[in-house]
Amino acid sequence: MPKFHIAFLCFLVLYSAKKSAQVRVATTSHSTPSVNQVRECVRQWSKQLGKELYELSSTMTRKAKLQKSFNKLKDKIHYEVERTLLRTITQKLKNTIKKKVDAVANIAEYAEFLAFHRKTNYSVVNGVNGSDYLDPNAFFFYNADNITNTTCDCDKEKDLEDEIREMKCIWFCEQKDLPDLNPLPHNSFTKKKIEDMFGPVCDCSQHISKRPSENYNLLPLKPHPNFDTPVNFNLSVVRIVANVFAKEQEVMQGAKWTAPLDMVFKENLAKDPTLKYQYFASPLGYMRHFPAVKWSDERYAQTYDPRTRSWYTEAMTSPKDIIILLDSSGSVLQLKRKVAAHIVNNILDTLNDNDFVNIYLFANSTRPLVPCFKDTLVQANEENLRLLRETLDNYKPTFQAEIETGLAKAFSLLKEMRQKKVGSECNQAIMLITEEAFFRKDQKEFFMKYNWNDSTPVRVFTYLLEKNEGDAHLLEWVACSNKGYFVNISLSQEAREKVLPYLNVMSRPLNKAHKDNPKREEFIWSYLYIDLADRRYTNWLWRKVEGNRQRSVFLDHAKREFHRLKKVLANYSHFLLQENHDYEKYGNEMNYDYMTTVSLPVFSRKPEDVDIIGVAGVDIPLKLLMSLIPHHTIGVNGYAFIVTNNGYILMHPGHRREFNNIPKPTFNRVDLLEVEILDDTSKPREFGERIVEVTCLFL
Repeated sequence: MPKFHIAFLCFLVLYSAKKSAQVRVATTSHSTPSVNQVRECVRQWSKQLGKELYELSSTMTRKAKLQKSFNKLKDKIHYEVERTLLRTITQKLKNTIKKKVDAVANIAEYAEFLAFHRKTNYSVVNGVNGSDYLDPNAFFFYNADNITNTTCDCDKEKDLEDEIREMKCIWFCEQKDLPDLNPLPHNSFTKKKIEDMFGPVCDCSQHISKRPSENYNLLPLKPHPNFDTPVNFNLSVVRIVANVFAKEQEVMQGAKWTAPLDMVFKENLAKDPTLKYQYFASPLGYMRHFPAVKWSDERYAQTYDPRTRSWYTEAMTSPKDIIILLDSSGSVLQLKRKVAAHIVNNILDTLNDNDFVNIYLFANSTRPLVPCFKDTLVQANEENLRLLRETLDNYKPTFQAEIETGLAKAFSLLKEMRQKKVGSECNQAIMLITEEAFFRKDQKEFFMKYNWNDSTPVRVFTYLLEKNEGDAHLLEWVACSNKGYFVNISLSQEAREKVLPYLNVMSRPLNKAHKDNPKREEFIWSYLYIDLADRRYTNWLWRKVEGNRQRSVFLDHAKREFHRLKKVLANYSHFLLQENHDYEKYGNEMNYDYMTTVSLPVFSRKPEDVDIIGVAGVDIPLKLLMSLIPHHTIGVNGYAFIVTNNGYILMHPGHRREFNNIPKPTFNRVDLLEVEILDDTSKPREFGERIVEVTCLFL
């Protein structure tokens, strides 16, 4: 019974007892009752009232009948031991995760096999095409953005079966007679494996049908309960990022040599029907995606670039310390400043929780872009990156830029990080963004002092904002002599494609190490994210919504002022401005697909290749992980949760990822302390020792 009900009943009993005692005393000898008599009276009243209430509640709830109904389950009830239950849940998760890990390993291994045997003689030399050159007007593939008809009743299903059968035959004929079919260590794709994948041997002399380009715009797609969009499980599609030309020779070559990955995709799905999306992403800007889908026309979906996602960047490179040196001289204005900001933002897009970063402005002296980040590097989580981005336009230009001033500060700070063993304790790099190259000292002596004497632990990447041949030669020498690369960027549109290759350079130690010791390294697990949505999507949406709210407050205030001052306006239209906004639809209730991704780098096994050739990935929806938890066994007061290696919540019943239908900007940066609220007298943000101790176990 609720406490306030009990208190009310006790008050009623005491009041009634008091009245009863008063009446009894008044009708007798007018003697004053003793305390013991009053207590006895109250006790009798409360006992009688309690008995009647108990009988009433038993009758209303049918207690006896309810107890009798449970008697048949008496022999079936068993008690769960906490540790045993935890082991059971853990084993289910391990089995599921192992299937995903095996799937991504199969993709990476076969991609390495295909890449090793791919044809590369397609360059145009002296106007003559190489023997492997692909004619853009004759080679076609299913492009996820170009699919226009997904419900065609034009015998496409039958035609698609014939097409897939012919393609399997082509792939088999190309691979069955490879010299030393698989000279790659630790690779399972032998001749028998190839025959098992492609089925019966086909006639390699048969004629292959040529289909018109329009044929590749028609692809029947069907709804499936595991996917939010119609799919086709017969083949994969190629998705090319918006700023890459689909008819580039390297892109078409990539679409061709990765096509047989369909066999592994389908083999993985047959072994594990819970698999969602599988893919291979290339540094060249294309991604082979299975199952086939038509790419969404939503703005954030069209801007999707796999090369900026955590599952890709963390697989491509080891953790890194990055210092960005930004030219703040008086001549970096207007367009140059916008281009510089684009370069910085593209660099920040490639960083993740395991990386550390800072931005320093340099002219004739250096200063941090964010004052509170002075003389340190901060973890590249979304909060710190957002602060750096928001402060990027707030600095004032000063004096002429002296490169050695900024480089000296960056080299000294990175050396201090190495000595103190803080930060990533792995790769280190300096990103130099400048309009001109101006050294007061001898360049060789400078780099000998700050970098070369320590075996060049810091790579230097240089980005020139001005087309000046003399400055270009100097900055190219600076980059090449410090294991980096140089690029000239004068337009914002070319920033992405000219910045991202730094990941290829940073991947070279991993590729070399794998050639020396060809075994699978640790698998990469991404943090929680929304499928397709850009990592800055939530920040953008919250700013839009907040701006619209403030605008409404201002308009309401202005209208009230006119009414108060009795000013009559013939037309209020100039106050209405724009009533509807294109971003408002994102504020409606949406079914966001939260997920994590397991990925692996795809190494190049060719002796002449130095870069990693791509990343294989498999998506794991959060819904799948939640379905593995036996909530009926745990009970109403129990729950299970998953924490990442950085201490952030991946799954927890107290994790509120959205507010007013909008994902919170830091929904994937919530630690255990923020969702485990203890029932104690601690003040807000004061965490008990027990929960802090538990949280530290995950770090």
